[in-house]
Amino acid sequence: NVYRVLSRYFGIAEAIDAPQAKRVFTDLANDLLEKKRPADFNQAMMDFGATHCTPANPNCGNCLMKTACVAFQKDLVGTLPIKSKKMVKKDRFFNYLIFNQGNFVFIKKRLAKDIWQNLYDFPLVESMILIENIEDLHPTKTVDTEGSKHNGFEILDFKFLKKSQPFKQILTHQKIMGVFWEFEIPLDFSLNEGIYLKIERKNLVNFAFPKIIDNYFQEKVLSLF
Repeated sequence: NVYRVLSRYFGIAEAIDAPQAKRVFTDLANDLLEKKRPADFNQAMMDFGATHCTPANPNCGNCLMKTACVAFQKDLVGTLPIKSKKMVKKDRFFNYLIFNQGNFVFIKKRLAKDIWQNLYDFPLVESMILIENIEDLHPTKTVDTEGSKHNGFEILDFKFLKKSQPFKQILTHQKIMGVFWEFEIPLDFSLNEGIYLKIERKNLVNFAFPKIIDNYFQEKVLSLF
C-alpha cells in the first residue's frame, strides 16, 4: 500500500518489485515520516492505500491530494506503480452516447464496482469491438457497465450529429478505447431519473469525469458553453 501511494504521488517509475526498490521507497518514506507520531503516520499511509489509493478504482475524484499527485496530473494512475513482470491488459470498448436536448445533456455517476467508481460519464454502451457504424449500436440489447438496460428507444430514432475519433486511456490491467456519439433528441425524451442527471452543458465543468472524457472535452468536440 505504501509503495503504491508513494509511487503515484511522486510519479516514481522504479519497479516496486525490483531489488533496488526497497531502498528507494524506504528512504523516501523515512524523509516524509512524522517524527513525533511515526506510528500514526505509518498507519495513515497504509489505510490511505487500502481504502482510497487502491490498486484498482482509486477514488481520485474525491482525493484532496490530486492537484499535487503526479500520477493523477499526468494520467499515470493506471500505470503506477510499475511491476517488472509484464501484465496482459484487457481491451474494452466504450461507446458514449451524448444526448443533446437543447442546452442540456444526460450524465450519470459510476456507482458499480468497476473502473472510475464515483466519477461521472455519459450513457454508455460497451461493445466487444470498436464500432464504426451507427447501425451497429444497439443499446436496447446491451447492458451498460452500471447494469441498467437502455429500454424504450432506438438510436436510429434520433438525429445523429457526429462521431468522435477513438480516445484511449491505459489503466493497470485494462486498455480503454472510447468513442463519443452525439445526437439531438426530442424535448420530451427522458432517461431513468434514478440513474441519469439532466444538466446544462455549461455545468459539466462542475463534475469529475474520467481522463478519457476530459481528453474529449479538451479536443473541443463537445461545446461546453
